[in-house]
Amino acid sequence: MFSEGFVTEEDKFFEINKLNEFVNKLNSKSDMKRLCGVAKISAVLPDNLKLSSKGFVINQLKDYKVEEFKEYTPERTELGLLIKPGLNPTEYGPDQKYEPDSDNSKKDNINCRLSRYFYEEEQAAIAKKKKKEEETKKAEDEEKIKQYDEMLIKAVDSTIAKLERFYGPCFGGKFSGVIHKEGVLFSKQNTINKMKKLTQAIYTVWSTYTIPKDKEVVGVDNLKLSSEKGYFPAFHFEMLKSKEMWTKSKSTLRKWLLTEYSKYFEKEPSKITDIDRSVTNCLLIQSRGKNQWILRMTGIPVTQTEDFKRDFDETVGKVYLGSAAKGMIADMSIEGGILTLTYIIDYEAFLNEVLFAYKQYRAGLKPSLGNALVGMKMNGVPLTINLLDPRKMLITIIAGSRSGKGTMTMSLLATIFGSGGSVVYLDNKPDIGAMLWDLEREYSGQGLKLLSVDMSDKIQEFTGSTPIRSGPMNLREEDEEQEDLFRTLRMAKLFQLVSFIGGNSRKIKETLGVNPSNMYFISDEMTSTNIDYTKLCQYVEKQYKTYMGKAEKAKATDKDKELAGYYKKLNSILSKTPDYLTKGFAKDFGQSGVKIIVVGQQLNTGWKVNGTNFAKSFAGKLILNSHISFSGRLQATNKTFNFTKEQEDLADRTGIFEYADKIPAPLVESLDYKEDKAERFTQFRSYFSIVKNDFDYTEYEVKGLSEYLSDNPKRFTSQYLNNFKGKSYEVIDGAVKELYDFEKGCNKDEVSFSGLLKVMQEGTGMSDAQLIENMGNGYRLIDAVFRKMNLGTYSCVEEYLYDCSPSSLFTQLELEKRFDGIIEQKETVKDEESVFELPVSDDVMNSDDTTTPSNDNTTSRNMDSNKSSPTSEEIPKRPIPPKPQINSNMGISFDTEDVPTRTIPEKPHTAPSNAYRGVLKISPNPFEQYDDAKTVGTLSITREVTEQINNDIDKVIGLPDSITDFKVTKDGVLVLNGVAYMPRFEPSFIESLPLGLRNKIESGALIDFFDMQKIYRYKNLNTFVIERESLAQGRARKEMGIGFRKRWSVLFKKFPYLGYIKVGSVEYVRDNPDTDAENKFLDLFQRNPQSTYATPSISSRMDQVWDSRPVRIITNAVGWTVGVQAVWMIAGLFGPWGLLFGAIAAANAYSTLKGGSPAKELEQKRNKESTNKSKKSKK
Repeated sequence: MFSEGFVTEEDKFFEINKLNEFVNKLNSKSDMKRLCGVAKISAVLPDNLKLSSKGFVINQLKDYKVEEFKEYTPERTELGLLIKPGLNPTEYGPDQKYEPDSDNSKKDNINCRLSRYFYEEEQAAIAKKKKKEEETKKAEDEEKIKQYDEMLIKAVDSTIAKLERFYGPCFGGKFSGVIHKEGVLFSKQNTINKMKKLTQAIYTVWSTYTIPKDKEVVGVDNLKLSSEKGYFPAFHFEMLKSKEMWTKSKSTLRKWLLTEYSKYFEKEPSKITDIDRSVTNCLLIQSRGKNQWILRMTGIPVTQTEDFKRDFDETVGKVYLGSAAKGMIADMSIEGGILTLTYIIDYEAFLNEVLFAYKQYRAGLKPSLGNALVGMKMNGVPLTINLLDPRKMLITIIAGSRSGKGTMTMSLLATIFGSGGSVVYLDNKPDIGAMLWDLEREYSGQGLKLLSVDMSDKIQEFTGSTPIRSGPMNLREEDEEQEDLFRTLRMAKLFQLVSFIGGNSRKIKETLGVNPSNMYFISDEMTSTNIDYTKLCQYVEKQYKTYMGKAEKAKATDKDKELAGYYKKLNSILSKTPDYLTKGFAKDFGQSGVKIIVVGQQLNTGWKVNGTNFAKSFAGKLILNSHISFSGRLQATNKTFNFTKEQEDLADRTGIFEYADKIPAPLVESLDYKEDKAERFTQFRSYFSIVKNDFDYTEYEVKGLSEYLSDNPKRFTSQYLNNFKGKSYEVIDGAVKELYDFEKGCNKDEVSFSGLLKVMQEGTGMSDAQLIENMGNGYRLIDAVFRKMNLGTYSCVEEYLYDCSPSSLFTQLELEKRFDGIIEQKETVKDEESVFELPVSDDVMNSDDTTTPSNDNTTSRNMDSNKSSPTSEEIPKRPIPPKPQINSNMGISFDTEDVPTRTIPEKPHTAPSNAYRGVLKISPNPFEQYDDAKTVGTLSITREVTEQINNDIDKVIGLPDSITDFKVTKDGVLVLNGVAYMPRFEPSFIESLPLGLRNKIESGALIDFFDMQKIYRYKNLNTFVIERESLAQGRARKEMGIGFRKRWSVLFKKFPYLGYIKVGSVEYVRDNPDTDAENKFLDLFQRNPQSTYATPSISSRMDQVWDSRPVRIITNAVGWTVGVQAVWMIAGLFGPWGLLFGAIAAANAYSTLKGGSPAKELEQKRNKESTNKSKKSKK
């Protein structure tokens, strides 16, 4: 609005009239390009009213009565100016053009006031834009300078950091020398290395890759600090001698680098890389043994490492050694631009070296459980591990025969004893086990007892040593032919005690005063033991099925029933023992201080143990939980690790092991293991003599080595000397001097195991009394637990472990209850009891007879298996599980083998430690055959996938009769018998799934593919858990036929052995099925629920199926229990359209039987509900 500049009032009114005429035509949107809006105001406006274009016009007129207001969005230029700064000339006369260069009379003319306004506005916008561009350019220039400086500084800092990383491990003369073109500059004496030919060969290969030939580049030696030497690489040598020198010189080096880099940084940045390489290039000998050098170098590009390795091997081998095959690159790796190479100069001589453990302790290594010696690294540094780490509870040593694993085992054993720990040993070929028997005899006068159990019942092949304590097997007549297999039952019984100790360490310490900490259970010869144990499991399972089949027949004898119960219990103990160990690793063992060491030969490469999948065998379940592993010959190969040829050759040599954080797995795809790069080799080409003096030096001198070894093949010194057969006299003589004390005329005391303990005692200052106390802790612990459990009138714990009679068999929970003093027993004739009985009818299950038979507490070593069988009245019924005992430390337990303690639910989408992750191939793919968007398609897909899942579960986890624990986690993962069933699927199958299912199925959550009705296959369930409440109260009820007016405790009638149910947060036990915690669901059990409790959400595919119209027609007619089964049947018979017609037919058929029509039934039902509501309302 313009209120100034009018010559007369007439002019002003004339202008206003023109505007009024223009606005009233209502075509301003197309003609008025410069206006933001038009307001019609019924008020007297002040003469000085001015409207700003920066604010909203309507807000500026808020004090006036605005009758009409039109707002427009004018078109503007990129400067923000109006595109057409003028009105339509036909409606509103044009302004006179403003000429800025004209005289003042023309510029100030009233007729050009508008054009002048817009001109000045445009000039101001142009000036503003120009100013902004100048400011932006200035800021960008400043930022460029800043970035340039930062990049330059960063480049300098990178060079200094590279040098610092390179120097780090070697400061203070911790290196053997720096190699240069003249030879080697030593750290301890400034002389040229006598092995000049070797160093020149090494330098030649390295310089080919690091020193440019075609251009002159500034090197670090151009910077004169305090170097007296004038040749490359004097600078590095000065820095490495003293870290203080490096600290002092670093600032000077930094300034010099900034100057040099700035010369080329902008125009020739490639030269920066050249200077960096020249400054940082260095080749040094980090450590040097008699036969083994470790080289540390910079300047080798990562992309050329393989070429460098080839050239190094050929050049150094041919030029210096005369044969590339004589030397060997044992290891090579590059990290952060620093390449480390381990080179064995003479491989044969290297293999002849002996590394007796006592030498390390004589040299000052302190025996320690936190720093236990297990060998030497390839650089000659002792390799130690922390045996106290609570996160690493299982150590495996796996290698073929003659590999040195026995030496490594004895090294660990000596470290444990010498550092204050204790051991329980399980052997199956008594060599180390026999050594412990002899060790106990050696210290017998001081009261030492060691628990060393042998499963082979053989004597030591050389010493003839036998167990100090043992006992008869007391096999049943039916099992006598399987005596060799039943010896492995000793392992199961011992590991039952191990599981109990690992899970109840605090209780044991408080009750018995014995501390389980620093307790190591060692199981030797696990490979052969595992084969026999697997055969025993197969035999017992076969016997169980045979006698169970007999017992179920009408003509079954009492003995058939008794044997069925005996084999059922034994089968459960054998299968559950490794499961309890696995659970212990995941839960309790870490804090108890209990550790397990497993020793065996290579894993079965076919992953079959007597036809059984290796992962399901005792050893498979146990060692796949390994936290530390040592893999030697036959086990460490390119099938288990990503080995180079040199590394594989090295691993196949006696005494060379690969050290890793888990067990290597052949056929990695079958157990979901990835190949690992072998980076940590250890060597222990050492020797222990189990006995002190088994080497006759006089006989050796007379006969010579070959004849001596032939006449004395079983002696331990013979096994050691056999490694040198065929070598030169000097090599053999050197080996003999390593073990024989010529002054005393016998083996060196330190070479024997007990002699090594003496060396370790000296290192720790431990007294004899303390050593005996430590070594005996293992026996005292097991013996105290055994006696507290009152397992029978045995003379010693070994007698109990060797006993295979039925009365010596206890489930894990029976052992726990016995430790607590709960011994439930029924007086029966020996060999006539049965803890587990056959399934009985619902009538029997609901009877008052809750007698719980258990084991007699007397030994059965003189048992007569031919005694008459008990009468049917004497055979107890299968016990009803009692109410759980709540204990803050032990969770919830029941009087049944298979009910586990309560555990914390798994984290979302995290595979449990005991998870099956094999590949399940779905063929044919039902998603390619059926339409998942339709009800029948979903039903057909679920039915077919469920069938394939069940078949796979039968193969990898167990047949339906063997499933005792069933759980669905909150994430929808199926857990059976403690194993999370989370198979992997082929990518093509995953891609065929609907988007909403892909992530679920890939993460192992299979509940969407599992028909809950199939749970009834598992007739022997002991526990039943569904963690997600909505799943349980919605879909699970429907598919399992549990109506909303029934409680989950109805399952106790359907599963005769079921003792525990958990649905969401509600827990049920057999003798208290109507728990108070169920109150929030009470309205679900009423015929006409009035609760506001929300119906479970429809979140899954199957939920949507059960809520579909055809399904609701069927279930409304016949109920959920019959309806769900009918839906599956009708969908299969009639197909997509038939489901609807079948639903109507089913409803009609059911109504006909009831004497009415569906419509009539529905009308009667609604009338009845209406009447009930009316009555309640009146009341």
